[in-house]
Amino acid sequence: MKTILVPTDFSESAHIGLKTAIQLARHTQAKVLVLHVLEPPHISKTSQESVFTDQELEGKYMKYLQEIADLKLKSELEKLHCEVPIEHEASLGNLFEVMNKYLMQETVAFVVSGTHTMSTWQGQWSESNTEKLVRYAPCPILAVKQELTALPIAEMVFATNLKDVEERTIQQLKYFQEVFASKLRVLYVNTPSNFQTQRQITELHDKFHAKAKLKDYSFHVYADDNAEDGILHYMEDEKCDLLALATNQRTGVAKWLSGSIAENLVNRAQFPILTFGLKHGK
Repeated sequence: MKTILVPTDFSESAHIGLKTAIQLARHTQAKVLVLHVLEPPHISKTSQESVFTDQELEGKYMKYLQEIADLKLKSELEKLHCEVPIEHEASLGNLFEVMNKYLMQETVAFVVSGTHTMSTWQGQWSESNTEKLVRYAPCPILAVKQELTALPIAEMVFATNLKDVEERTIQQLKYFQEVFASKLRVLYVNTPSNFQTQRQITELHDKFHAKAKLKDYSFHVYADDNAEDGILHYMEDEKCDLLALATNQRTGVAKWLSGSIAENLVNRAQFPILTFGLKHGK
């Protein structure tokens, strides 16, 4: 049975992510794993004696928080009265080290993450954390700001440059088109910095079509100042329901020089965004 992973900090946005994951689990016969990670505080030590004392107290304190988190997870899941199989885990450690341990498991199909920045009693599952997931995760990430209350999703847009489309991305796109039972639009944004003539775009699309072999989709070209604005404006103008796109998962200097359209849109957009990692994908 495939698993849908939902990170939580017990905020309202995380709860939206959980309810969305439950909706998707019903349609995919998957189970839901709700994961809460507690990161130990970093305390400066002044002596060997205080190091021992701090570590001992810190360990007891973190264990106490873990027990509270475990009880809180159980309580929250019981309130849902859900027939979908749901498991929960409260773990100690570095957030992304713990997340990565679960994400590398073959049974994890994708992650659903709520994206509103919101402080909570323990921490926050903020948009910056969702950005990091988009950048590093080896599986698809669905970022939601509002609950997906019902399926099918009428219109799904796949934004692409028509060139850097891997076979893994195509297979993931086909899978989610079936999951969401959506009409698929393939979108190319034509920009001044990378202007393509109509004939060039047609040639690019013909090669993409031959490679992807997608069914039941339409092709659209939208002109704008840059790709990010073009995607956002197209989604707003056409009132489409969900955006899918591949991300190069740039890190370090490359990220700061070129930025990431996927990560920026996760912050800016109100509609759900589904990302497929090109670099770290499994």
